[in-house]
Amino acid sequence: MSPPRSSRTDALLERLRAETIETWFDLGLMLDRLRDERAVPSASAPKGFADFRRKLARGVAFITYRYAVDGVTMEIAKYADALRSVLPDPRIHVVGASFGPGADSALGPSTQRHMVEAIDGFDRNSVYERLFLRRLDRGSPLYNQLIVDFWRNTLNLVAELGRLFDDETIQLVVAVNTNSNPGNPPLALALVLLSEHLGIPVISNNHDFYWESGRSEVEREALGLPKGPRDHFFTNAHLGEVFSVVEMI
Repeated sequence: MSPPRSSRTDALLERLRAETIETWFDLGLMLDRLRDERAVPSASAPKGFADFRRKLARGVAFITYRYAVDGVTMEIAKYADALRSVLPDPRIHVVGASFGPGADSALGPSTQRHMVEAIDGFDRNSVYERLFLRRLDRGSPLYNQLIVDFWRNTLNLVAELGRLFDDETIQLVVAVNTNSNPGNPPLALALVLLSEHLGIPVISNNHDFYWESGRSEVEREALGLPKGPRDHFFTNAHLGEVFSVVEMI
């Protein structure tokens, strides 16, 4: 028998807090273990398509960094309308760090909004700035402190998002750009941990990828290429134990 929904996130947090994540190598090993030990299939199949539709209709959550009058918000609004056309009276949720002017009119009145400030990314996220805009040296104070903050932020997001998923009976997560354009890597990792441990399927919707128009300094020199607008994502590509985490999540 599955545990009560109200206890699932607490049980997951207890398990994650028991992990010893003090170095980048610890985090990489944990992710390897999660990948290698997961059951296949990890979720039970529905009895039929009608049951599948009814289950999904209980709660679908879209997650991205921010909502405004922009292409991402407009696309999410289209996806939500598409789901309403095929699911029986679905409960649609949108989760983000902020909702700018015009977002309400784009998303419509029947969409439930949830503000989680820790989701914010890019220049509004301290891990992003230290991970991609500052060169790390292995063993330096910044290198050692960043993994501590990275893991703490991940656990905080697991707690907040997991309880939201439980409270709203979320059956499907649609993550938009969170795992392709790493504005908030702890968010990307939190979604991986939640989906894998709680058995929530995820559609990872990606408008762009961090490696598009971006390369490491070594690659640019080897190929004789000019600098690109996303080279900063490769600032710490020389540290395999750090950059492999970004690649994996």
